[in-house]
Amino acid sequence: IFFFHQPYPFTHDQLTALFEVTAFLWAALFVVQILLTRGRHTLALFFGAVFVFGLMLENTGIVMNFFSEPGFRIYLWLFPAPLCTMLGWSLVFTVVISVTDRLGEWVAWLAPSHGVWRRVGVATALALCLDAQLDPLASMSGVLWRWNELLPPAFFGVPLLNFAAWFGAVSVFSFFVFRIRDRDDWSPGRKNRELFLRVPLACVLAWALCFAVMAVAEAERLYLFSELPFHNLSHQVGF
Repeated sequence: IFFFHQPYPFTHDQLTALFEVTAFLWAALFVVQILLTRGRHTLALFFGAVFVFGLMLENTGIVMNFFSEPGFRIYLWLFPAPLCTMLGWSLVFTVVISVTDRLGEWVAWLAPSHGVWRRVGVATALALCLDAQLDPLASMSGVLWRWNELLPPAFFGVPLLNFAAWFGAVSVFSFFVFRIRDRDDWSPGRKNRELFLRVPLACVLAWALCFAVMAVAEAERLYLFSELPFHNLSHQVGF
């Protein structure tokens, strides 16, 4: 648009290709930045343990038929999720954990001496704010990923389940990250190993928290429905 002074209509294949290329480019830049500033142990954290966690989350969501991600080019073996969206979790966690760390240097109540829960809350809030911009665009008309039609849209076409899943995933895994990194008696290598070992548990807890949020939301919706004037009539006609 800037160079040609006119809109350029992208096809679906061009959009998915552009998304993949930019995702791999950002991943490469993040890898270089982390190696130059924080070393290989931090790289193993975000592109090792976090990547495996994101791999399990992304593919579980597709297997459970909450959404689909067709039309991409690079997939890993038999995994239904493309590599670019699995790498996206590494990028998201790198951003929210790093920003939370830097805020902890400036804001006293976010310092490690105050425990992990405040940092978990900030990291989760940052991730949800990021996702509130990302998913509405990516879900528009099924451009990049498509939600199951049974899931009612809640925010610009994105179902509430998506945000509940992000809440569960980021809060649970960031808790493990902060808690393990605060251990002064463990080496960086052991911290990464311990985090790897907690990936399956983190996935279970993340989905459990997601479904707990959805259960509360659905209960509230059903309660509001029961208060509608036509509720008793709907029972009589078998609705």
